Amino acid sequence: MKFSQLKMGDRFIYQGMELEKCGPLQALEKATGIERVIMRSAAVTPVNTQMEEQPNNNPCLDELKQALADYHRLTLDLLGARQEPQLEKKLGETYEEMIRLIERSKQSGKQS
Repeated sequence: MKFSQLKMGDRFIYQGMELEKCGPLQALEKATGIERVIMRSAAVTPVNTQMEEQPNNNPCLDELKQALADYHRLTLDLLGARQEPQLEKKLGETYEEMIRLIERSKQSGKQS
């Protein structure tokens, strides 16, 4: 089977590693949580074909991080008109803590 035929969240074996598809060219290595680039035409072996029937409830952490950055930017834009520096500071601190938690999850290989 080719990598491009897998659905998001499908687990597969590639070059002796168990991975999970998390993007059109990306997969997370299950053992380390490291994201890998996989060619669309790469030959892979599905781990569990039943995964195709399950929805992907765990987006890649990079996608979560990007969504959080977009939300933070929009929130700051909306807040800018109100001129509340203390609230803006608190939002910035909360955003940075959430990014730290995402990065820690990436390092430990967790996606919860």
